[in-house]
Amino acid sequence: MDSTEEQAIDLIKAYKYISNLDECKKSYNFANILRKYRIAISDIIVIDEIFLRSCGTLNVLTESLIEQVESISNNKDKIYFILDIFNMRPNSFIKFITILMYNECIIAVRYISPQIGKLYVDYKYQCGIKLTLEEKVFLECDDIETLKISNPKQFIFDIFDMFDNSECKCKFDNYMTQHQAIFVSSIDVNMDLLEYLSAIFILTTSMVEIILSIPTNKGKANKLLNILPCRGPKALYGLILSLYATNQNDLAKKIDPFNISFIIPD
Repeated sequence: MDSTEEQAIDLIKAYKYISNLDECKKSYNFANILRKYRIAISDIIVIDEIFLRSCGTLNVLTESLIEQVESISNNKDKIYFILDIFNMRPNSFIKFITILMYNECIIAVRYISPQIGKLYVDYKYQCGIKLTLEEKVFLECDDIETLKISNPKQFIFDIFDMFDNSECKCKFDNYMTQHQAIFVSSIDVNMDLLEYLSAIFILTTSMVEIILSIPTNKGKANKLLNILPCRGPKALYGLILSLYATNQNDLAKKIDPFNISFIIPD
């Protein structure tokens, strides 16, 4: 059995599991859901080969329709085309949620049905399937919005602890070399930022003191960049998280390879 067949079997198992959830036995008007979330989810979902294959496995798209989707150059237009097809299929809501979950489109699921999403992530966890960072947040935070608002610092620390070293797919020094100019010119190396980096053990107290002793912000930024590559595999993640935590969101989004802005306090 090749990997494609295994993926198809796993997807069908996921569909059966989600179909049997009490939450999915409610009546959902998929057309109304699409009208409400169409624009939001079109900015999140990426239509790739695996997504299209999932649509084929659950009999949403035929081979000829998949070819039509592939001929469309713009990702958003692909999504709109697929959503229109979904709207004409039986059990469209459950199939759509299943495909989103199977393809780890957690942010889109949070828009549409966080209850179903959380149940499925829990199912994956119980099966011993490795969870993504987004899925860990989804599973472990009972009320993510309340936690973000009520205790944002603790929220940041919790998210940092959920991050697996193996999920850091880019080498810090190579990655930051590409973004050094925008980083140095845009970052505010303030005490809050350094305290966050210290609290999650990316910087030591002496490192913070050395950075603070430098008179210019540009000098502080360059010193921070010199130190961070030696601070372990989670250093880049800690930096991005600390930028979000100190309301430097514009810079964080420009250099964030982890796509974690959706879990950070507004």
